[in-house]
Amino acid sequence: MISFVVRQGLRPDGTPKYRRIDDGKQAGLNGATRTMESVTLISFLFPILVARAFVASARRRGVPCPRLWLGLDDLRAAYRVVPVAAIHLSVIAIWSVKKARVLFFRLPGHAFGLVASVCNFSQFAHFVCHVTLVFFLVVVDHYVDDFIFTNPASAESSAHDALRLVLLMLGFDVELDKRQWAAPSNVVLGVLVSVATAHVPGGAATAAPTADRVAKILDRLREAAERKSLSSGEAQTLFGKLSFTLLPVNLRIGRAACQSISRRASGKDRGSRWNPALATSLRFFERVLPRLPPLSVTMLPRRERPLLVYTDAAFHTEGAKPVASLGFYVYDPISKEEYRSSLELPQPCARRPPRPSPAASARPLSPLLACQRWDHSHHR
Repeated sequence: MISFVVRQGLRPDGTPKYRRIDDGKQAGLNGATRTMESVTLISFLFPILVARAFVASARRRGVPCPRLWLGLDDLRAAYRVVPVAAIHLSVIAIWSVKKARVLFFRLPGHAFGLVASVCNFSQFAHFVCHVTLVFFLVVVDHYVDDFIFTNPASAESSAHDALRLVLLMLGFDVELDKRQWAAPSNVVLGVLVSVATAHVPGGAATAAPTADRVAKILDRLREAAERKSLSSGEAQTLFGKLSFTLLPVNLRIGRAACQSISRRASGKDRGSRWNPALATSLRFFERVLPRLPPLSVTMLPRRERPLLVYTDAAFHTEGAKPVASLGFYVYDPISKEEYRSSLELPQPCARRPPRPSPAASARPLSPLLACQRWDHSHHR
């Protein structure tokens, strides 16, 4: 395999941080790998679901639920430190700038960029979580090399100590610089999760994308727009980050706007030229991402079935006139009633707006309800 490097922020001393990626796709190894199993990874909802389990357990026993904290640890060096059996089959080629030639070396650990690495490495992380749960009663799971747990606040930092002890006994360790100490709220997979009020009667946990993650996504899109180029690899990274950012709203917002980025990432949209579809996606995310609402999850299941609301939009032209419309369909599962409503938008809303500047994108959205009339089938 050949390797390349990607820049990953800055080190504590301010110098650039780089990570070497082994290109299993370019080498043809991923295409020749048949995996008999896959991984089932947790999401940012894991601490919230554990909090729900604590609340349900306390309710069954008739006792108050304790205050809950969540924390995170990261396995030091991750893939590189977990050895593989067939070292003679793991050979990496890199170009040495100093010696002006290709150098080959054997990699005793897992390679980045290999399909098989994810499955094989995750078995180790899952084993660590299982031992920590069984012997120390720490409710912990992992997302690849990130360990996440939710436990009573009275346990303080003991969950961190238990997890690290298991890793040390196996010959590994955590990355202390990346540790997020147990607290009422922490950033889980790029999402700010809080269980601060989960223990109180009628409490809830919340999740929202971090402002820093939103800013970085928009900066990457704007940089690509300025240089009029977005490669397939960059699109893959952007699509992954957008997927995590939109998870707190259950991927119900921005799915259509992600299509142009997804097509470039998958290779269906060949080349790297910046096109009108990508420009439209950028305009959409500039207005929507800074305004994403937090997700609130109640700790006790609601007895009432939720009201189902479906929305859609349509656009076409009649001659030179653009016509845009919005539609709503609402279903009440309790009364079995249905409600429909539609609206043809006025011309200023149908025309394509100029691209907003970064300063303008922070302004509130103009209300669309200063529009003619709604065609109501029912109203309540």
